[in-house]
Amino acid sequence: MNIIEVFQVDKLFNGRPILKDVSFSIEEGSINGLLGPNGAGKTTMIRLLNGVIEATNGNMKVMNYDPKTQGDEIRRKSGIVTESAALYHDMSAWDNLVFFSKIYNAYDPKRITHLLEQFEMG
Repeated sequence: MNIIEVFQVDKLFNGRPILKDVSFSIEEGSINGLLGPNGAGKTTMIRLLNGVIEATNGNMKVMNYDPKTQGDEIRRKSGIVTESAALYHDMSAWDNLVFFSKIYNAYDPKRITHLLEQFEMG
């Protein structure tokens, strides 16, 4: 059984192709790596698979969930370790705090509002 399926995925940023016609599948229980030079689209693919950003074209399934509509469920069931902890630049400060607080089961909108006001980011 495939735990990840990617079929003809494209991703454009500002009209520039980052990923073009990417297709692959990963079997449950297998060990895989995502390799490539800087700028090859590795982080973009991980963000697509976790529903943080949306593909320009193509289809994906992760654990039988659609990242486009079920990213929250995918993120609840998966873990990601990237080269460094970072915020998602295409998301607002509010969205970043909501995203990470949900991952750590600490979602509290009043606390998020308080923090944003405290650091003058409201």
